[in-house]
Amino acid sequence: MKPFKADWRDKTQYPPRGCTDKNRLAWEFIRRHPDYAVHWQQMQPLVEAGEYERIKRSSESCLDGVECWPEAEPSETVKAYFARMKKSNIKQPRVDRPRNSFMNKWRLECPVTPDTEYSTEAVKFSPHEVRLKRHTSLNTKNFRLFLYPNEAAIRFRLDIPVVEQIDMAKLKLIEATKAYAKEREALAKETRMLLAKHASSELPTLALGDAHYWLRCYDADCEDKTPSGHGNARRKHPSGPGERKKLFNEEHRAAGLTEIFDIGKLKSFLKLAHDFIDNRKFLLLMTNGSRRKTIAST
Repeated sequence: MKPFKADWRDKTQYPPRGCTDKNRLAWEFIRRHPDYAVHWQQMQPLVEAGEYERIKRSSESCLDGVECWPEAEPSETVKAYFARMKKSNIKQPRVDRPRNSFMNKWRLECPVTPDTEYSTEAVKFSPHEVRLKRHTSLNTKNFRLFLYPNEAAIRFRLDIPVVEQIDMAKLKLIEATKAYAKEREALAKETRMLLAKHASSELPTLALGDAHYWLRCYDADCEDKTPSGHGNARRKHPSGPGERKKLFNEEHRAAGLTEIFDIGKLKSFLKLAHDFIDNRKFLLLMTNGSRRKTIAST
């Protein structure tokens, strides 16, 4: 299945201008991400087999899209994976629950086909939570804490000032985030740099009202295949910047609005769309706590 794409010329196919429903916008970004369609297809057979919540060791299901430690080979079945681990004398291999693997990447409770229209019943998000685990038994000396590759754990002392420890932890977390980005060698350099900035990123809440245009510019850009460098041809393309500017301004005039779009603003809309879709900044919509600052983005 291909990523979702609407008809950018039809404004009714998009969230209305001014929409700040973070879950609805997050879904619009997620279902356009090329990896989402692939992951959804990988999860569907597990859902149909009743193995989405937990997968059996004897299963013939494919492990594509499921986190495994050590990593599974492409198209490897669960049964073949554990047989290989046993032959390699690898102790305690782990196959994650498919549900957890999917939720960790997309923050969705269950797979939803990319062409699903948003509703709270059909698209259910699992908000990120900061959890605390404490020593609960005086007889316990060791703890085992499972971590995903995109997670980190920090220990705090409860009998010394916590605020100072939090400031120290922030520095450590930023360092860990940058190190994680460098390890993602499969990503493009620009994407890795953006990922490294996520630890200190702020959600452009005031700009989210224009996400309607971000999405339309993104879908139009997917149609516009005119080679870069041919400026005039690109602007005159049926889905090019010139046509977008013309249509958006006509809509504004018809609605009695005075704001005028220019090519520069449309370029900024397209950049924001790529940031929130391809560079996975939709995650910012799911971690925006009550104490977090917001900024306007231009």
